[in-house]
Amino acid sequence: MKTYMIKTATLMTSIFLLASCTTGLTKGGKQVELSLEAPTKKCKKVDLVHYSFMKGKSFGCDFKAVKNVLRNETAEAGGNYVKMGRVDDAGVYCNATGEAYLCPNE
Repeated sequence: MKTYMIKTATLMTSIFLLASCTTGLTKGGKQVELSLEAPTKKCKKVDLVHYSFMKGKSFGCDFKAVKNVLRNETAEAGGNYVKMGRVDDAGVYCNATGEAYLCPNE
């Protein structure tokens, strides 16, 4: 019975920790447009942005966190548009890349 309680407590703690890992948008990240499409020719590429998180074998990528991190990093790099690239959900890591751009306000 004691072993069962320890396993249950460990599982509940793991679930709580994973649930609390979702990254929120920063003030700057809220201003960044995210797309799968390339921006217009008027936009200037400013950086590559990346997300990596060890998710374990049982859980998939938290796509909300992926999008938020890419938008936040784009804002930190001085961009306002991110073209989301590949998301790799294989193995124990969730990896995603994007291209950060600065586009003129139109």
